[in-house]
Amino acid sequence: MTAALPHVLRSALDLAPRWLRPGPVEVPLDLEIEEAGLETVPRSDALDYLWFRLREREARCDYVGFRVARLVQLKFIPLEARADPGLLQKMRTALRALYGSRVEFLYLAAGIFGAPPLGIVQCYGTSAFSSSLEEARAKSDLSLAALQAALAGAYRQLRLEPLTLRMATWISEAMQEMPHAVLAIGHPDPRETARGGSGMLSRNPLLEGGPSQHQYTLQQNEILFRGMS
Repeated sequence: MTAALPHVLRSALDLAPRWLRPGPVEVPLDLEIEEAGLETVPRSDALDYLWFRLREREARCDYVGFRVARLVQLKFIPLEARADPGLLQKMRTALRALYGSRVEFLYLAAGIFGAPPLGIVQCYGTSAFSSSLEEARAKSDLSLAALQAALAGAYRQLRLEPLTLRMATWISEAMQEMPHAVLAIGHPDPRETARGGSGMLSRNPLLEGGPSQHQYTLQQNEILFRGMS
């Protein structure tokens, strides 16, 4: 039995997916940033948009174009908004409207802890892709206007502000220079009830129920941001 063990292990490794086998993983170069930059609002320290000249390789063909991303910072939301029983439904409605309008929605949470530290910066935005920079810029401008209108309609006292040049530079450099990326499916967000609880939409899950029932619900984003810190 002992003598056959190496053969069994080799057979198991041969059947395993490539990413589970020992040694370096071959990552195909199917997306390449050839050039990138950022533009600020004239006579201002505010970000206008980020742009990337991309080359995508698929099925032995190269596709070259420009992607423009526009971001705004979440600066203020009233504390009493947490007590709104329809908080998540409002966000679903806004996202559904953006999806129906074919808007490419962006959400970015960045931990900026340089000197001086800014902490966790939460951004909403849109992106657009086209063969020319001018067309991608025009599409992204319309998409951002649709996003701001959808969020303003759902959250009347929400305040969004442009990113400063320092924030924009940090985000742009991070996208181009950070050597590793971690892929996550989904994003922690407050649930209407704790796992296994009732899904009644007429109740306010953030205020009703026992503390143990909704403890996980109240702590998800805090755990995420503490991990980023």
